[in-house]
Amino acid sequence: MSNKKIFKNYKVEEESDNEDSDCEIKVKIKSSGKKIDLAKIESEEIEQIKKRIFQLEVDEGKKKEKDERNNVLNVLQDSVDQKTTLKTVDLWKIDTKSLDVDLEYKKMLGAAFNGLGARESRFSNSGRGRRSGTKQFTGKLMKKYRYLEKDPGTLSMKLIEEKYGIKSFKFVPSKVFVEIQLAFREAVNAFDIEWVLNNVRTHGYHLPSAAVAANALIIQDHSQDAKEIVEWGIWFGEYCCSREFDIFSPTHRLPYIYEPNRSFFILMHMYMKYCLDKKCYETAFQYARIIYMKDIENDPLSVSMCLDTIALKIRNINWLINFYDEYNTTFQLEWLPNYLYSLALAYNQAFIDTSNEKYKEKADEFIKKAFIRFPFVVTLFLDKMSMFADSGIENYSFGNLITFDKQPIGYQYLIKIYLYHATDILKKPENMSFLDQKSRHYFPLIQNDKSFKLEEVVKKRFELFVGVPKSLKRHMTLFQIENMSASNFSDPFPPKKTEDDVESLAKKYGIKNEHLMGNESEGSSEGVRFNYQTMVDLFTTIIPFQIPNIREGAEVLRMRIEELIEDHREIRRNHNQVNEEADLQMNNDGGNEISDNIENETASGESNHEETGTDITNSSQVEEERSGNDI
Repeated sequence: MSNKKIFKNYKVEEESDNEDSDCEIKVKIKSSGKKIDLAKIESEEIEQIKKRIFQLEVDEGKKKEKDERNNVLNVLQDSVDQKTTLKTVDLWKIDTKSLDVDLEYKKMLGAAFNGLGARESRFSNSGRGRRSGTKQFTGKLMKKYRYLEKDPGTLSMKLIEEKYGIKSFKFVPSKVFVEIQLAFREAVNAFDIEWVLNNVRTHGYHLPSAAVAANALIIQDHSQDAKEIVEWGIWFGEYCCSREFDIFSPTHRLPYIYEPNRSFFILMHMYMKYCLDKKCYETAFQYARIIYMKDIENDPLSVSMCLDTIALKIRNINWLINFYDEYNTTFQLEWLPNYLYSLALAYNQAFIDTSNEKYKEKADEFIKKAFIRFPFVVTLFLDKMSMFADSGIENYSFGNLITFDKQPIGYQYLIKIYLYHATDILKKPENMSFLDQKSRHYFPLIQNDKSFKLEEVVKKRFELFVGVPKSLKRHMTLFQIENMSASNFSDPFPPKKTEDDVESLAKKYGIKNEHLMGNESEGSSEGVRFNYQTMVDLFTTIIPFQIPNIREGAEVLRMRIEELIEDHREIRRNHNQVNEEADLQMNNDGGNEISDNIENETASGESNHEETGTDITNSSQVEEERSGNDI
């Protein structure tokens, strides 16, 4: 190539015939003549690398320590914010991650119990073949996948009304569901628990049976089996919900006046109680809020009587104070003992955490009001803790135990319910010290200072707390407080106003009335059946089971009641058989022979009744007695 400069022998050539030179390029290297020690160089480089790695580790450790310190400060700040109500919270925002009681229980016990709850219950549906399952569904409450071999189509949901942004829904049972409900009521009234348990196995979609069966298993100390039934019932209830219905929305309601809605309430309440018994308070708090906001106006299960204590147990003081400020005017929470005492304890805890004097003043304000309106809370608690003699408050007549027995029964129940839920909280040293100190200070003032207007408070107490609301009775029944009980655990103390009851649904579907109580062929329900639950409640109330020698007598009474129940079942079976034979005879014969046969069969039924030797009367006798009493 021409006109090209190339390097050749370290000289610049203008032209060359060949770009490739035969002469090798040689580079002169200046050498000191010393030998290079490669091992030494390698060791020096290794030392430098080690120093650099060490420095990087130090820098990384400092950075990590700084980040951890910042995280701790942020957590502490969040905790302080939560405890001291520095911000407004969404009262009804449900933490979906805190709905698994097993997960919370594992966190409490540690990694060694990772297999907890893994065993299958004899009532569990998850053991059935998954390949044969045609339906699988996971709900918002029960996130575990469960399988239905066939969609029974027995329960659905519909929107009742939408008013002022509030949507009301109800469960709609099918004809098959109503037929099972009629048979279920027969079994419950006869205390036939075996039938209920079998019905859960064969008809798992029947939610009332699930509630009664779970309660029976809890009494028999089979809590894990009961939990499986309750979880299945809640899961199936969600499965039947309308797509429009949001279980987490406070504007989507399930009015308790509709009978098909009630068993779903009871199942959620049973699950909440299970969480409380396991001390899984975070999960219980989520379920308590869900139950409460599904019928917030009526509060049919009186969940408001335990919301405050659950919030204190998870140290969510922020939520409790916000809830009181939001709903005190609407529901007059200041006339419930649990909120006055719980708010006082909450503000006292906020003062301990922050040393803010305004929280101390608020705690003092609430505890003073609590002592004036509900002094017996601290009286009964100190007596229970054997601190009554040391406190000296027994000298003040307005709050002693003798005066407590003279109070309205509804007032007494409110105080006993609060002590049932709050005893563990009140036992804490800081709370016991707070109550003892404040009671010693305020009780003498309330007794002697007329500015507290104690007489007006006592007068208003007898005006407000007359009688016992059914919602409070349901609460006591579900928590088993004060021996309160109901014959039908799936619908304890039904409200006076009832919609979609089983009788009206049976008439709607044209179901024959053979299962109904009080039809024309069998007489009134009071005449056909004897209310043994009344006897059970009576014996439970009057017999002090803590006395050993009386316990034997109580056992004999219990056995006698069971014998009476069995005899009554036999009479019922004979009575039904007589009616069936009479119906058959009426179909074969006619005219006057029909009435003659019925009279003969009735006479034979009465003779069979006399041979049983029990004190149970038949329907005709009851009708005669009733007519005599009416006259």
